[in-house]
Amino acid sequence: MPPAALQCMNIRARKAVLRAARLVVTPRHGCAYVPRQFLWRTPQVLYIALCRKFARAPLPHMFIRFIIHAKDQNSGRRRGLFQAMSDLEESGRLLPHEQEQYDAIYNWFRENLKKPRSFARSSRPHARNVALSWYKDSATAYIAKMHDVSRILDARGIAVEVLHVERPGYIVYEDAHQVAAEPFKETAT
Repeated sequence: MPPAALQCMNIRARKAVLRAARLVVTPRHGCAYVPRQFLWRTPQVLYIALCRKFARAPLPHMFIRFIIHAKDQNSGRRRGLFQAMSDLEESGRLLPHEQEQYDAIYNWFRENLKKPRSFARSSRPHARNVALSWYKDSATAYIAKMHDVSRILDARGIAVEVLHVERPGYIVYEDAHQVAAEPFKETAT
């Protein structure tokens, strides 16, 4: 029977390990299949190394972005909902109850969502900030609040589109609820 480390591998990786393996018999641990490069390691280190090398990758997240059809002057990308709401606030087109609702949502985001440290891949101090923010599909509370914002925009006649992608681009910031990513050419933005 293969060691427990082999149980966490996909079939192709397991077959590759078993082909490259050597049967090792030790009085302390009994029979085990161990690849050559791991023969000198203890069983615990062997297990960790095998899992890191051959374990299945986690299932990909779906990333979600809320946008309107107007483009941002600086980036050339479609604008997000907070930019659209800012324009409505400045022009005075929000009704008082909409303004109160938006203020409550905006304050909730300020308290509960970290601001990304970086919006650029480059570490240079004056690098262009071209990354876009995307919510992870597991951030259901944040996505629900964004739907509330989109209802306000719909009431003002601004159409909202929700993008769903698996690969948002080169990720420059990530936390439990969001990523900031410089989009690939093929990424819908």
